[in-house]
Amino acid sequence: MGKYFNSAKEEESPILLSWLGDYDAEEQLEMSQVVQVALTSDYRLVAAENCDLPALAHRIKGSAHALGINELANAAKACEGVSGLAAVQAKQRLLSEMEKVIQAVNRWMKSR
Repeated sequence: MGKYFNSAKEEESPILLSWLGDYDAEEQLEMSQVVQVALTSDYRLVAAENCDLPALAHRIKGSAHALGINELANAAKACEGVSGLAAVQAKQRLLSEMEKVIQAVNRWMKSR
């Protein structure tokens, strides 16, 4: 889970962290806060029973792709055109990936 936001300069996962390298230390913290707030809000929306999963997933996919968080983007993409049991499973995967990123961002921010 820490692979997402340890440091812009660490080589643990350069693709997932590459967007942090575009910012100085202060901006990294600001961007991390934005990501944390947005994903936490989206997590609550996705977790709701009657959410508009395809629309939420599309938005999350776009943000995740922009940041290079491919596992999250892939989980969101899987939610865009499914129904029934497949939608339930895809939603659970998306929530799991979102939780991983939120927890990683929280840890990264606490380490600063």
